[in-house]
Amino acid sequence: MQVNGVDVSKWQGEIDWSKCKAAGAQFAIIRAGSINNGTGACYEDVQFQRNANLAPAHMTVGFYWYFRPNWNAVKQAEFFINLIKDIDWRIYPVVDVEEHGGLNKTSVASAVWSFCNRITQRLNTQTMIYTSPGFWNSRVARNTWAHEHPLWVAHWNTDTPILPLDWQNYGGTYTFWQTHVGQDGPEYGMESKGLDHNVYNGNWEDFVKEFYKEEPPPEPETMPVDDFVIEKVYPMMVEQWGYDGPKPVKN
Repeated sequence: MQVNGVDVSKWQGEIDWSKCKAAGAQFAIIRAGSINNGTGACYEDVQFQRNANLAPAHMTVGFYWYFRPNWNAVKQAEFFINLIKDIDWRIYPVVDVEEHGGLNKTSVASAVWSFCNRITQRLNTQTMIYTSPGFWNSRVARNTWAHEHPLWVAHWNTDTPILPLDWQNYGGTYTFWQTHVGQDGPEYGMESKGLDHNVYNGNWEDFVKEFYKEEPPPEPETMPVDDFVIEKVYPMMVEQWGYDGPKPVKN
């Protein structure tokens, strides 16, 4: 059985979550917040608290952060963590990568790595990366670590999504696929007409196994470290964000 879901933000208004479930949504990925591109102030989505309180009673939930790599990645990760750390989310925390902020490819990749690394350190979980193949391939430097992360790929109106190169080149796959924007928001209890639709890459049994693990939590994971991280990411963390932790050691 195909597992269908939605992703939502303030643009969907106040959502009737029981109606959303009745329309066929089995999971929801909810925008937690972002950072103001003009001031650098982090903020929570105006519908975050309401959605976080109501949606879990009806379906499996996760949360995403709209990422701006031209601002301090660790600061953004910390704000995101503090928003979601006490909520019973099941789907991996998501970094939404669709802005380059005027940075070059290496700087964008460095910022994404730093954001994901802080999530791993604080929440002991993987970070899922949301992106499109067009954006990732053209705006993010090639690397050996992205494919270690679950992928939520945005590729609309096609029978099969194309994977970004940093997953494709390592035989990776996607966890979620954002398939299209439907004009059926009201049917799902939304105030907006437009609504993003998504599917999970597996059946319901796979979904439950992945997101409702019964075994004890694993030992803390470590982010993959390669020459790119040591030579590019670490200097950026020190020079731009005042990082004073240990230098990464190659795996």
